Parts: sequence; C-alpha cells; structure tokens
Amino acid sequence: MRARFRLIVTIRPKYAYKDPAAILQAPAPEHIVEAGLPTEALLAQVAVSKYADGLPLYRQEAIYVRDGVELGRSLMAQWMGAVAFHFEPLAAHVLARIREGERILTCH
Repeated sequence: MRARFRLIVTIRPKYAYKDPAAILQAPAPEHIVEAGLPTEALLAQVAVSKYADGLPLYRQEAIYVRDGVELGRSLMAQWMGAVAFHFEPLAAHVLARIREGERILTCH
C-alpha cells in the first residue's frame, strides 16, 4: 500500500461570555515547528529519509511534487534545523554516554 498525505484539521471552538466580557479558546496543540503546518510524523519522515536513507531534500521535493504536495527544500531545511534544535539535548546525552565507555573507536 502506498503512503498518502492527509490534511489534519484541528477545530478549536471559541466561547464568548457577556459577563464578564471575555472570549475563550482552547490553546493550540504544541508542535516542534511553532505555528507551522508539519506534524511530528511528517518531520520524522523527512528526517529519516534524509539522514537514515540518504535521500537529499531536492529528491524528496520531487517525490512530494509527484504526489501533488509542494514542499520546497528550503522549507524542509528549516524544519530539519528545528528538529535538530529539539534533539540537541538527546545528542549531548548520547555523546556523554559514549565518552563514559572504556574504549572509543575513532575513524580517521
């Protein structure tokens, strides 16, 4: 079965009160890219394709265009910067655990 893109719409109703005069709305769900469209699943797909599968962003861009989705490589590059920012603490932790090891293999 082929993967498909889907649009996820989050409806946040607004409630208006007369006394006291106020308008309340549920907060928007948090995302890695603030006020952005990509879900965590799309960001994971782009990151895994880029780093694990070795698929450059310009090739991913062409794949998405074939599916009728226009995602420019500069936009995806910005997304990867946001993902890297959020993964920095994890990378630091992994590096610290590696350095605790008895031996560290380095490649020249």
